[in-house]
Amino acid sequence: MNFQYALGHSFGKYTNEVHRYFVGLLNNSINYFKSQVDNNQVSDSELEHLGKIIKMQEDFLYYYFTQEPKNFEYVLKTIISKVVVIGMLPKNKRGIYGQTLTNADKTTKTVLVNPELGASRYLTPEDRLRLYTAHELGHVINSEWKRRSVNLLNQMPRSKSQAQYQAEHRYRGLEMLDEVTTQERAEEIAYFFAREKRPTAIRPALTKVRDTRGMYSNKKIYRTNFDWYGELQEPAIMFARTLRGIGRIKKDEVVLSALAHRAISPDFFKEIFDEYKRDVGGQGLPEMLFYMGIIKRASYARFGEDDPYFLGASEEALENLTDLAGRFEDHRNPGDHDN
Repeated sequence: MNFQYALGHSFGKYTNEVHRYFVGLLNNSINYFKSQVDNNQVSDSELEHLGKIIKMQEDFLYYYFTQEPKNFEYVLKTIISKVVVIGMLPKNKRGIYGQTLTNADKTTKTVLVNPELGASRYLTPEDRLRLYTAHELGHVINSEWKRRSVNLLNQMPRSKSQAQYQAEHRYRGLEMLDEVTTQERAEEIAYFFAREKRPTAIRPALTKVRDTRGMYSNKKIYRTNFDWYGELQEPAIMFARTLRGIGRIKKDEVVLSALAHRAISPDFFKEIFDEYKRDVGGQGLPEMLFYMGIIKRASYARFGEDDPYFLGASEEALENLTDLAGRFEDHRNPGDHDN
């Protein structure tokens, strides 16, 4: 049985392509939903949530069509080629906000979001559903530069005694950049649509908080305006300031936004790798990724998804990252000559 889908937006010359995609997505997602109901993973009454999530995926594309036209074709191509099912997390997994699964073909994705999110201080439950729908789709957008990064990481020097350990942590450092940039773009999207209904829904400025679950040994106060993953924001800002064209930006919120929008490109990490190699022979980049990897693992250890050891290690990792990022901070424009 084929279900009909009515687009809520016009996408100009892309409208027919987008419509065909959502007809197929709706059919796949309904079939997946039915299998979840049969396996007691979701309730039949939650079908209305599925419709809302699919519409939010269309809004996600419309945001890029209207607000980021230079990135729209790449975003559209990536989403159409990779996301074939979107739906809800099973009830037993709703302690998290979302999850993206790689399908059996090892290419396409199933994106699942928690439909039972409550309100936060600044966002309604619907805003937060949109936020984490956009977050999971953002991981899909970043997946190409992550895939391309593996070969570049393998070119970085490693000591024989800690080769695997170093490689793992550096890859987790890339995961930290993935997490932060997807969250930053998702927050921008959530507040963009929130203002349609609530003109006063202005995204808060970075605010000082102290982690109470062991991150940075409960000693460090960090600044954040994220709904979640706030402990990763300042480390990412520090790293972003080592990049040409970003390091010269004065406002931290703008620094992070610039990093997040660079990360839409499939060449995001290659450009970073090449910039460091050109300027300082790659010096500093492997170490910074290593420390960011520890911080990323600590952020998961906060809620039992990684070894608690990393909670204790996160304070020293942040201090080392702060020192390194300070030494490599770059105030040049992208076109400035090497010197």
